[in-house]
Amino acid sequence: MIAIFASCKTETKSNTDIIPKPQFIEPLSGQFEISSSTTIYAKSSEAIEAAHYLHHFLRDHTDLDLSIVNKKRSKDQIQIETTKSHRAAECYQLYVNDNLIQISAPYYAGLFYGVQSLRALLPAEIESFDQSSNQWVISGVKIDDAPRFQWRGMMLDCSRHFFPVSYIKKHLDRMSRLKMNVFHWHLIDDQGWRIEIKKYPKLTETSSWRADYESLPWGDRPTKDREDGRRYGGFYTQEQIQHIVRYAQERNITVVPEIEMPAHVTALFAAYPEFSCKGKRLNVPTGSLWPITDIYCAGKEETFQFIEDVLSEVMDLFPSKYIHIGGDEANKKEWEHCPDCQRRIKQEGLENVEALQSYFITRVEKFLNKYDRELIGWDEILEGGLAPNAAVMSWRGMQGGIKAAKMHHPVVMTPTQHCYFDYYQGARDLEPLAFGANLPIEKVYEFNPVPKELNATEANYILGVQANLWTEHVATTSHAEYMTFPRLAAMSEVAWTNQENRNWKDFQKRMHKEYLRYQKAGIHYAKSAFNVNFKTEYNEEKKVNTIILQSSSLTGDIYYTLDGTEPNMQSNRYSSPITVDKTTTVKAIQIKDGQPVSKTTETTVYVHIASDGVLTHNTIPSSKYPDKKRSLLNNCTMGTQTFTDGQWVGYEGTDMDVTINLGKVETISSLQSRHLYNPGSWIFLPASVSYEYSMDNKKYQSAGVVRNEFTKEKTPIYYDYPLILKSPIKARYIHITAKNIGACPDWHSGKGQPSWLFCDEIIVK
Repeated sequence: MIAIFASCKTETKSNTDIIPKPQFIEPLSGQFEISSSTTIYAKSSEAIEAAHYLHHFLRDHTDLDLSIVNKKRSKDQIQIETTKSHRAAECYQLYVNDNLIQISAPYYAGLFYGVQSLRALLPAEIESFDQSSNQWVISGVKIDDAPRFQWRGMMLDCSRHFFPVSYIKKHLDRMSRLKMNVFHWHLIDDQGWRIEIKKYPKLTETSSWRADYESLPWGDRPTKDREDGRRYGGFYTQEQIQHIVRYAQERNITVVPEIEMPAHVTALFAAYPEFSCKGKRLNVPTGSLWPITDIYCAGKEETFQFIEDVLSEVMDLFPSKYIHIGGDEANKKEWEHCPDCQRRIKQEGLENVEALQSYFITRVEKFLNKYDRELIGWDEILEGGLAPNAAVMSWRGMQGGIKAAKMHHPVVMTPTQHCYFDYYQGARDLEPLAFGANLPIEKVYEFNPVPKELNATEANYILGVQANLWTEHVATTSHAEYMTFPRLAAMSEVAWTNQENRNWKDFQKRMHKEYLRYQKAGIHYAKSAFNVNFKTEYNEEKKVNTIILQSSSLTGDIYYTLDGTEPNMQSNRYSSPITVDKTTTVKAIQIKDGQPVSKTTETTVYVHIASDGVLTHNTIPSSKYPDKKRSLLNNCTMGTQTFTDGQWVGYEGTDMDVTINLGKVETISSLQSRHLYNPGSWIFLPASVSYEYSMDNKKYQSAGVVRNEFTKEKTPIYYDYPLILKSPIKARYIHITAKNIGACPDWHSGKGQPSWLFCDEIIVK
């Protein structure tokens, strides 16, 4: 284990706030100032390349134009050297004292990362392009560093929304500063084909464009063909792709293209319908498409010839070891009825369409292997049997990755709950439109990509980790930046820094300078981490609730009110948990130097008769959204519209059936249960909620039934089922049943599939 020195020898104020955190970093005395007289020493070709990168960076961001020389001197010099070593390819050492800055590594990758750490040690103003005169002073430090994982990736979906080459280059620059080294480029999906294939020109003439309904929400867009003068889309020429690949290589980033198959290819069939099962020309979808039944025909030899032609041009453009073929969410219903696919199943002696998918993927893999390339795909490629040499990108949780690693296949961990940057970062009502789940920065940071289920040998098959930004709801580069930062900083530390060297509070402290860098660089980053969050705890002994106020980025002081007014510096300053013994609304804000650094957030604690009750589940909730010992259903805290916020209890295809023991006989005048409606995530309201009461938990009487009178919408909302009693009743036990509709309704894309029922607080007054 590499130690992190806590002591500090510096005589001046040190700055070692590097992200991602190095494996070993020791502050030293003294400081070095980069000035116009400073030279850069480099001799080997790798060192000269790194020196040129540093030279151009300093020239573009400062008024310095340093000379690159091949002779050493004893002071006022940045020395970049290659060293003989059998250590990891990306390792480096950085040493700074009063006279010299020394960066050494066995390969260019390490030298480049040494330069990035040097950049991180400079004042945050270095990120701007204003050419302002400044003192570029670096505190003395010693760093010995190497990454934890070899795959440190970021995926950008350019199919759902198209981003210009200029933004792709910015994205690569920002990745490289955080020592991320794989750019997974999602170039093909149902809503657009984004890569030029010269042998098939209609892919860019037709499949790259869709009718322009960008003014409508993603889920409300019609399925129509593009119209003259009203189209949306674009594609990357082969020359542009070659330029981007070279640009990435200079920053030690490998570009891994994703060429989707066998599904997520509807756009393709707008140009070449003959490669589908039905052979019918389709429109390029303008928005949401589910279920995805359009699929390559696995029975036609022409299909595989087309795929091989496409992949041949892809391999000429991308020198990466891995080619990503997607493989996810393949609805195989068309294969079940396609005579060509059924003939293939019979000829190959396959058992079913699941085995046909394995045949499809394996055949593509053999083609790639012939050219010394390797196939990687989403974890659905495990279905029907994994191709012999394939690598797995595990997104539906960790289980696919665990299974593949136990089979000794390479794995990249990218589970939705930690790695999907299209999720909300904070309270839905304070954030721009995103996918329905919630992924704050601290949840990104807590991720450990190596599951406990793997032994030491199996763990070696975890190549690394990756963040993914799907862009159904991300139409602009500004929004893409917002969804990426600051979460990419947390992911970079997950990917680079050894688990034992990571610490959330230390990371929070180092992020203060990171946020300043975003401001200087003009990055439109999310401020969600500054908002005040609320955590409610129950004191069993005192029978009271306490509210803890906290922030993912505490840079100032928290002020709060309990009377519904807007908080300011004249309000209560938070110092310890707030005790609440009645229904109370808390509003809070974070203020620094007299100015708000967050939006106002609020929560209401609902204290009611059932707050002290013991709740029993007569039907067991899903293990994906379970209840807790102190039940979420009567813990006085309401969930948000984000169903993954830890306050909702979920039931898949089953009713909610619970009993609450109030502990003593109470007089009751009203009952209420709150439920969630989020059709995009297959969450529907109960058909009805029935309330019963009893004195002995044996003989129950009906208090009433509340039926669903809600009209369908597309946006998530809460919905209460209140029952106001005509006259009060006395009871010790309350029995509540919420009737699940059972299956997604006919109008829904998941028609016939089990529906979800979510409940939060049951309030008894």
